Amino acid sequence: MISYGTFQQLSERLVNSEGDVRSLTRDVILNVATGAGGSAAKSQKKSKKQPAERVKRILLIDEVDVFFSRSFYGETYDPVLSLKLDKIAELQNLVWTMKGGDVKMILPALKKTEAYKDLMRDYAGVIDILNSQIAKMCSDLEAWNKGGLDEDFRAYKIIDGKVAYKNGGAYDSKISFGYITLWTYFCEVDSKRVPAAALEEHLGMLINCGQFSYAEIPKRYALILGVTGTLVPETPGGPQPLGYFEQNIIRDDYKITGQTELPSVFGERNLTFRENEVHT
Repeated sequence: MISYGTFQQLSERLVNSEGDVRSLTRDVILNVATGAGGSAAKSQKKSKKQPAERVKRILLIDEVDVFFSRSFYGETYDPVLSLKLDKIAELQNLVWTMKGGDVKMILPALKKTEAYKDLMRDYAGVIDILNSQIAKMCSDLEAWNKGGLDEDFRAYKIIDGKVAYKNGGAYDSKISFGYITLWTYFCEVDSKRVPAAALEEHLGMLINCGQFSYAEIPKRYALILGVTGTLVPETPGGPQPLGYFEQNIIRDDYKITGQTELPSVFGERNLTFRENEVHT
């Protein structure tokens, strides 16, 4: 009954606790597009049933300062469905062939193709979604073309044939920057640093399934416990590692009021700074 995970993995489990949001989103999109009933409608009927009694859960969180970093607190976890359709893949391959020209001319050119017309005919119920995503593909291509070396999406390595973005001190191939990542795969396939099979996995339309606040994650638990060295001053009377803003959130929002201080197992520091012996 114990599971370990990062904040992203924890969010994924919580978001899908009532059903796979990607499968449900796919069903809704395809059912609306074609006017058909199906598993989405069945899922909606099932959701009306009285939910079973929940088991109370405990969250054990390590290093609270990481939770308050810009990557989590105030940010959202955004699960995305990759809707794979042959016509979409055809359009994306076509967009890449036009990457060297005026990006603003790509969208009008796509609308003249048979692939685009077929797509709009076959999925008439979601034309607005299709058009907005195709426009996003083009705008992300422009961002990919013009983005400087300091952009976050430039910080990646090829690991095991996949594009892995920098995530703290490590690299993660599961991180995505939307269609910018798709164009990165196209580029790396052309450079023969990534196999074509890896690109095939990323072809598709990216449908956002919602936004879920990281700040709400702890509130889904009956009890929160934690171990951290960043809640109390390093030395008696020293500066607080966390500001009053964070301390108030811990106390008022998450109702964490109990606190036990334990001495360090490493003992006192023996480092000394001999000013007269150090030259800069």
